[in-house]
Amino acid sequence: MGTLRRTRDGRQEVLSPESVVGRAEMSEVELDAGFISARHALLRWTDAGWELRDLGSTNGTYVDGTSIRAGQVRLRRGNLIRFGEPSETWELIDDSPPVPAAIPVQGGPPCHLVSGAIVIPNEQEPAATIFSCEGQWILETSDAKTTLVPGQCFQVGGTSWLFHLPRGVAATQASPTKPFKMEECTLVLSVSNDEERVTLRVVHPQRLHSLGSRTAFYLVLVLARQRLADQTLPQLQRGWLDVHELLRMIPDYNGENHLNVDVWRTRRALADLGMLDAASLFERRRGQLRFGTDRVEIVREGDAADYPLQSVRAQ
Repeated sequence: MGTLRRTRDGRQEVLSPESVVGRAEMSEVELDAGFISARHALLRWTDAGWELRDLGSTNGTYVDGTSIRAGQVRLRRGNLIRFGEPSETWELIDDSPPVPAAIPVQGGPPCHLVSGAIVIPNEQEPAATIFSCEGQWILETSDAKTTLVPGQCFQVGGTSWLFHLPRGVAATQASPTKPFKMEECTLVLSVSNDEERVTLRVVHPQRLHSLGSRTAFYLVLVLARQRLADQTLPQLQRGWLDVHELLRMIPDYNGENHLNVDVWRTRRALADLGMLDAASLFERRRGQLRFGTDRVEIVREGDAADYPLQSVRAQ
């Protein structure tokens, strides 16, 4: 995620696919010094990387001390860019492509979009998650879900964050397989007799994906069982379990953070397969969690070894 840092005070600016640097109020990187032109320079992401072009500024743009008035220059991490005078010297500290991110307001490394979600503050302590759902960006915590708009500030764990959404950047990322949605497939959980192993398969009309056995899938099993047990209830009431009850039901958990890590790992595994709405596998409301679909089957290990595609039921 392209990022500039001003050398004199450490101010950082995360770049959009096209970022104008200038004194004009609509500039993506707004600088108020008198020697800065209204539209001073343009930073642009291309297939070849970040490029910088001077926009006919009065006092010039320089890369590593060399004027670029004659045209544009390709940038790389570590380049020093001067807009006019030395006091507006900036370093390109990150030259990766632009992606949605959550940026700590008081400084520090941003959290980037990974496998369709932004995890805050990190994957080892996922206190909150941001993901795209039906054209909106959702901030999910253990207590609530909130819709976010680009540039909005929010708080997680006493820290203020800024939601950065570059214009023209898609919510989804490249997947090695053709994208699909949860409603198009059935999830099959294969459980060993001692319940030490839980294997997850994603059965699609045209293909079958096996995610193997993972410790995180035991949480999926517990929630799926509750969802299936509640089939006589209205759809919106099915499957809800108190988080405190889940922690009691899964003795290996040492706290809610452990549960949150397993939620993230399972969502990420499905997103990496190409499931566009992988975040919807788990749904939250205050103090509760549930499995997000009725399209699930639970079988004993061995019974699912040759699970036929034709046995998938439309539910």
